[in-house]
Amino acid sequence: MSLAARQALFTKLNATTSVTNLVSTRIYHEQSPPDATYPLVIFSKMAGTKRRAFSTPNAFIREVWMVKAVDRSTTSNTVDAVAGAIDTALDGGTISVSGKTLADLTHTGDVEYLEQSGDQSYRHAGSTYAITLT
Repeated sequence: MSLAARQALFTKLNATTSVTNLVSTRIYHEQSPPDATYPLVIFSKMAGTKRRAFSTPNAFIREVWMVKAVDRSTTSNTVDAVAGAIDTALDGGTISVSGKTLADLTHTGDVEYLEQSGDQSYRHAGSTYAITLT
C-alpha cells in the first residue's frame, strides 16, 4: 500500500497552497536532489502494520510517515512555518488513497533537529503521521 499512500501524500502536499506558497513544488520522497533549493519538504515511510479483522487479511493497514521541512538557515523560522502548514493540512485531514478507504490520518509525533555539514546548518522540522486504511 505504500505506493498508493505515497502518491496520496504527494498529491495532498502539492495541492495545499499554504505549503506550496512556502516551498513551491520542492516536495520530495525520501531525499532531495543534490542541487535542490531550500526550503523544501521531504517525506518517507517509517513503519507499517497490517491487521486481520472479521476473517479478512489486511482489513486495516496502518503506515507511519514522516513529513518534514528542511531549510539551510541560521534560524528555525522557515521550517517551523512550513511544518505548521503541513500539520494543518494533514492532522485530521483527508487524502485519497487509490483502492482503499481512509479511516484516519493523525499526527503521532514531532520531528525537529539540526544537521551540521561543514559550515552549513540544515534545520529539520515536521511530524510523523499515522495513515489508517481499510
